[in-house]
Amino acid sequence: MAATRPTAAPESASSVTPPLVPIPDGEAKSAISSAAEASKSAESNAGEVARKHESIVEAPFVPGAAGEGTHQNHPFFHFYGLLPHQQNMMQDTVRTGTYYKAFMSNPTDFRGKVVLDVGTGSGILAYFAVRAGARKVYAVEASGVAEHARKLLQYNGLGDRIHVIRGKIEEVEIPEKVDVLISEPMGVALLHERMIESYLIGRDRFLKPGGKLMPSNGTIFVAPFTD
Repeated sequence: MAATRPTAAPESASSVTPPLVPIPDGEAKSAISSAAEASKSAESNAGEVARKHESIVEAPFVPGAAGEGTHQNHPFFHFYGLLPHQQNMMQDTVRTGTYYKAFMSNPTDFRGKVVLDVGTGSGILAYFAVRAGARKVYAVEASGVAEHARKLLQYNGLGDRIHVIRGKIEEVEIPEKVDVLISEPMGVALLHERMIESYLIGRDRFLKPGGKLMPSNGTIFVAPFTD
């Protein structure tokens, strides 16, 4: 059996990053609840497209994004384009709250910085980054949920600070290098879904030298047993 947990990126030598406790406080729960309610509102406004467990219509690519149409029918991206799946992830308060606490506990990593969110999904981590003080966030998402994330963020007045780019991180282009890279790349036993590979590609393509990764490492716990 194996389990994983994210670890916050270290701050400067003058301070110590507090450990991530996977129990969200009241503020985290409130933020997650607000995001979930806003998501429901955006889903309602989307009308027929968002009423069933179906993938949404093709969203327009941001100018400069590559690979249009090359992966949209892949089952992986179809699955993550389903709103109920995104809702399930947001309502996982341990997972989502841990990220919220990590961002809010390290404001100097975000204040005034440019952030790249790899696999933004509903846009919840991009939203947290702005709450922590990020000046701008590029939120990259390959599945159809990118259009819902764009609408959700615009409805909350963040369209000028969070730029949703639909496409694969391996193919899209953004106009500048970033200070911080964020993502939720952990699968079962850390490596399932191979999202970590995309996360590292985002690091190699877009992170400034000396930039921050959050999470920056993971721990796998293994328990031997016999049957």
